[in-house]
Amino acid sequence: MAIPLKEFQIHLLGFRMRVSGPAPDIDLLMDSLYSNCQEPPEVKPDVFYRVEAEGGIYKVSRLASPGSGKTSDPCEVFCTQDNNELFWRLENALCEGAMEQARGMLLIHGAAVERDGRATIIMGKSYSGKSTLAIHLIRNGFRLLSDEVILVDLETGLLKPFPRNLFVREGALRDKNVQGGGATDRGEFVLDGLQLGRWQYQDPGGQKKWMLDPLTVATSGFAEEAQVERIVCLQRHRKRHPMLEPSSQRESVEMMVSNAVNLDKLAGDGWDVRGLDTIVHMVRSAENLKLQAPHAGEAWKLLHKHLNIQGQP
Repeated sequence: MAIPLKEFQIHLLGFRMRVSGPAPDIDLLMDSLYSNCQEPPEVKPDVFYRVEAEGGIYKVSRLASPGSGKTSDPCEVFCTQDNNELFWRLENALCEGAMEQARGMLLIHGAAVERDGRATIIMGKSYSGKSTLAIHLIRNGFRLLSDEVILVDLETGLLKPFPRNLFVREGALRDKNVQGGGATDRGEFVLDGLQLGRWQYQDPGGQKKWMLDPLTVATSGFAEEAQVERIVCLQRHRKRHPMLEPSSQRESVEMMVSNAVNLDKLAGDGWDVRGLDTIVHMVRSAENLKLQAPHAGEAWKLLHKHLNIQGQP
């Protein structure tokens, strides 16, 4: 008996992507894959992603929408035998597909939250605790703008919302349903009572990460576009005392340039000077902070105090 097919559509950054495939697999994907950006598949999509399952192997292909002027021949994106990997690789493919169409945008590796139309940017190396700080902030009156990738409109200098799910390291969780240890002896479990999604994966650095829908953390929803008020340069030093202090504008500019992921592409589009000017303008108009801590829990205590947030950190 043939397995029925099903489809759903995602509208992300003005780009429409339709995903189709076997109904049981699509039902699982629909539950978590950009669930905040789904729309009825009535408007013509820009691109199709087709999921095929045969002999225990998933094959995902990408096809341009007919009439788009691009070749409509299917292009294989990836193959996998694991439905968990199917989710993560498809999520990443959709993210990259939408960002490729984000014209006139500066993309920065980091996290951003908003309150009252003012944005706080958090930058730092991988595993420094950016997502953890963002989760703490949206639990305390802020709204999520984006995690992993920050979008800056080069025309207005405003941060744009990117409603992607959060990805949180297992070591930052204190949840009895999570298997495996973590580092309780180092005080790394700094988040309590989060409602985790069904999906987990192991990143290239060997860290297990879980998907987290921001709307289960706080009911305030995603932020609208916002002007930068604060830039936090996060540094993780296990052997140093926690410290929060002003950062020089030069340090913030250097950090932002090093975390900008598409300056080369902007140069090809003639936007490179605007990109650098936007970075300098954001830094000059913002409060610039340098936050050093052995782990994200200590970093949150310092930021909590600095922002005069009520209650215990």
